[in-house]
Amino acid sequence: MASAPTAASSDSAAAEQAAPRPEDLYRTIRLIRRFEERAIELVRSGDIPGIHPCIGQEAVAAGIGAVLRRDDIMMANHRGHGHMLARGTDPGRLLAELALRETGVDRGRGGSLHPSDFSVGMYGATGTVGHGAPMAVGAAWALARAGTDRVAMSVFGDGAVNQGALLESLNLAALWRVPMIFVCENNRYATTLPVQAGTAGTIIARAAAFGIPAGTHDGMDPDVVIEATAEAVARARAGGGPAFLEFSTYRFEGH
Repeated sequence: MASAPTAASSDSAAAEQAAPRPEDLYRTIRLIRRFEERAIELVRSGDIPGIHPCIGQEAVAAGIGAVLRRDDIMMANHRGHGHMLARGTDPGRLLAELALRETGVDRGRGGSLHPSDFSVGMYGATGTVGHGAPMAVGAAWALARAGTDRVAMSVFGDGAVNQGALLESLNLAALWRVPMIFVCENNRYATTLPVQAGTAGTIIARAAAFGIPAGTHDGMDPDVVIEATAEAVARARAGGGPAFLEFSTYRFEGH
């Protein structure tokens, strides 16, 4: 269903972000780590109600953030602070949002589970597992209908792959051939349940069943994340339809 890119969208494709320097990737990863550490400190002091930290998974956020353009759309999940920071959200305003303050990115109404920042293409995060995918597919459909080369992305964890909303999203994305990237951060546990105890078969086989190109990659290496994401995004921009990326990573902190 994706339309051919217009002249304007071709111009934007030519303006793709340059490959990030190693030091820039390091700064992004370090920013995310320190942000989450500080947020945990504020949870313990009672200034923030609670968070789901992404400590250990920073390379995925940094890698995909380095590939996406600011006008691309992303839906994150309940562990999405790193994705917002990697896309350019102001750390101070995000921290204020976690503390439910008026100075937050959503004026304190989104909190840790549902923050958004339209200025950097972050259309929100979902506290319920797997439900960002259908919204991202709808956004991708709208982008294709508009004739742009923009893409949409949904980021979710391994626990989401058994949710009906995600499977329905894979089906529609494949049928409509929308410019959509599904990103699974497989950190090996859904809360405390090991992935092998809750998931029959393999994660990427779910996407492959719908005819969506899918692959598993090292999510602890930002260069690997960038390479896999760049290939999927370029294909989507050219009208090639959706892709599914599973990044093997690990959550160092508690749920």
